[in-house]
Amino acid sequence: MIKIVAFRNKEHIGFEIKGHADYDDHGYDIVCAAVSILSHTIYRSLVVNLDLEDELDVEIKDGFMTLSLARRGKDVDLLFDTFIEGIRSLEEGYGDFIKLTLEEE
Repeated sequence: MIKIVAFRNKEHIGFEIKGHADYDDHGYDIVCAAVSILSHTIYRSLVVNLDLEDELDVEIKDGFMTLSLARRGKDVDLLFDTFIEGIRSLEEGYGDFIKLTLEEE
């Protein structure tokens, strides 16, 4: 199962992703692929579109990704909200394989 903890408070925003969906064999797992695309899209958008690479704390390994940064306004919040909605949509359809926990203050 993929477990995602996303957090947002007054100062920071980010997420941690752990695990594999095990929906299908490696290379055919659409749940893992979808989570990977969503997480890498927000990462690339923060780097390419908002030029925040130097402000990101990111670690990416097999079955693991963490990303965090200081809150930087509406653009960052919009990207984060879009990521969360994508993950929620996956969770609705594939809840046996993905779990989202949202921690907000």
